[in-house]
Amino acid sequence: MGILDSVASLSVQAATAAAQAAEETERLFGLDYQTIFDTVFTMVNVLILYLFLKYVLFIPLRKLLDERKQRINEQNAKTQSDLETVEKLKAEYQQKLQQANKEADSILSESRQAALKKEQKVLDEAKLKAASILAAARKEAKADRVAAEDSVKNEIKGVASAMAGKITGQKIDTTVSDALLNETLKKVGDGTC
Repeated sequence: MGILDSVASLSVQAATAAAQAAEETERLFGLDYQTIFDTVFTMVNVLILYLFLKYVLFIPLRKLLDERKQRINEQNAKTQSDLETVEKLKAEYQQKLQQANKEADSILSESRQAALKKEQKVLDEAKLKAASILAAARKEAKADRVAAEDSVKNEIKGVASAMAGKITGQKIDTTVSDALLNETLKKVGDGTC
């Protein structure tokens, strides 16, 4: 408060000097000593009040506002850097998502191709099995037909021999019966009968 005391003493000295000068000049512009003293005293008090408010209110308030402005700037800078980081992460996420989609498409394509190959393999195996089953069925059918033909031939031989024996009244030998039957079957097969 040394500054305030020195300002106050200066103002008092200035007021005293002004009062003495006013006494000597006798009411310049209609001013008396009391008015000049009150004016100087008021100006000194306003100066003292200004200095007091400056150190007690204005400087701390300005300091507070500067600190607040600095905090806001720091928060803005941090927000900006966070926003840039978020944009980078978003770009990386988009890129990874595109790569994942490409990988999924390639996996699906590969699985489709594998499924088609497996389907073709199953179809080929089924065709081979069907062909072998059909060949076995044809072979079995042929064997059944040969067995049926042999069975029919044997029955026809038996019936023909019995009929020939009744017609001729003799018993016919099986070799003669076989030869006659074969000759008859050949004629029936050729359509000459």
